[in-house]
Amino acid sequence: NSASESYSYFLDRCPPTVPADLAAQRSCNQVPLSWSPSTDPGYPTTGIGIDDYHVFRAVFPDGAYEQIATVPHSSSQLAFTDTNVQNVTTYLYRVSAFDKVTNESALSEPLVFTAGLLGDINGDCSVDVSDFVKSIRVALYLDQGSYGQRDLGDMSRDGAVDVVDVV
Repeated sequence: NSASESYSYFLDRCPPTVPADLAAQRSCNQVPLSWSPSTDPGYPTTGIGIDDYHVFRAVFPDGAYEQIATVPHSSSQLAFTDTNVQNVTTYLYRVSAFDKVTNESALSEPLVFTAGLLGDINGDCSVDVSDFVKSIRVALYLDQGSYGQRDLGDMSRDGAVDVVDVV
């Protein structure tokens, strides 16, 4: 009598599902990202085969994507904070999932996000009168051709471009 042992092997060629719900939150000098977990159809239990996630970033509109982080699936929260950003710069983010046998999912839908606070036009981490002045200067520059060089936003014709001209 000899005991025989039986082993089952299978080759997992199924990539994980695409990470979903990629989102970012407003913050100064950083972009906090989060997403929903992927599952691995090559394993019977949801998510058991996922190993990690790769985070990619490109500068909008046509920069090349580069991997900026690897986040373990075992993390308590599927999140990454990109601290290598410039305020008032728009980035594209995508995430892919890897299972334990290195199958990679397709990339998530791109998230287009501008670093910094809404209204912080000059990128100084505060929304204040300096942002307002900069927006006036941008508008004046764009309208120069229509209104002529001499006006430069002096709507009240008092010789100065100031809050009175935009109120």
